[in-house]
This record gives sequence, C-alpha cells and structure tokens, in this order.
Amino acid sequence: MSDDKVKLLRNVNEQPDEYVVAALEDALELARSGRMRSVAIAAVLTENVTFTTHSTRDLNEAIGIVGYLHYELCTKLYNTSAD
Repeated sequence: MSDDKVKLLRNVNEQPDEYVVAALEDALELARSGRMRSVAIAAVLTENVTFTTHSTRDLNEAIGIVGYLHYELCTKLYNTSAD
C-alpha cells in the first residue's frame, strides 16, 4: 500500500467540546458580572491529564460546593432526581 493512500484518523478528543465551552462561557459571564464568589474546576484534558484549580475567599464555602457537585454527579450516575 502506498503512503498516498494512508489517511491518518482524526482524534475527536482534540476538537473543542461545545458543551464544555458553553459551560465555561456561562461561568465567565457570572464571574465578570460579580455574581460568582467562589469557583472550583476539575477537568480531564486530552490523554487523561487532570486539571484542577480553585479561587475562593472562604474555604468552607468551596468545600461545600465541591461536595454538592459530587452529589449532583452521583445523582446523574444513578439516574435519580436531585430535587
């Protein structure tokens, strides 16, 4: 087989995820308006690299929002209502 017939496959994980971009844009709008007081980010990058950061003036508040996020994710995993 000649090299001119071999095509490299595109890695779909290297393309921007529109839902991730939209969520971050929504969060940035809240931060710019002054409504967001604390933020914690945990992300999985390409090649299973993790990225975490936080910004808060109240560590108890940040720990609380991370705990609530954990609850929401578990709720989605088990497909039950969070309300």
